[in-house]
Amino acid sequence: MLAHISFFRLKYYWTDMRDEETEHDFKEGASFDEVIARYNFDRKLRLILFDAIEIIEVALRAKIINHLSQAKITKQESDDYRKSLYLCTVKNHC
Repeated sequence: MLAHISFFRLKYYWTDMRDEETEHDFKEGASFDEVIARYNFDRKLRLILFDAIEIIEVALRAKIINHLSQAKITKQESDDYRKSLYLCTVKNHC
């Protein structure tokens, strides 16, 4: 398991399992399986949170872009843009 995850990543999952007096020994009942279970729980929780954050991020970006684009374009500018877009694409007058 250490070959796939590394000691340095796993060491944070067993800090409370260490004996405070010796700092090198583990408390009775501590197990490597419990460390791996904590790591897997953290990994799954991280995936769930990042998925939720991505949904919020995309929605927020869309709202900001929509708001800023509508705030800067007047009706006349919008009509001028549509007309120039039409002339450029349909009539080939760019």
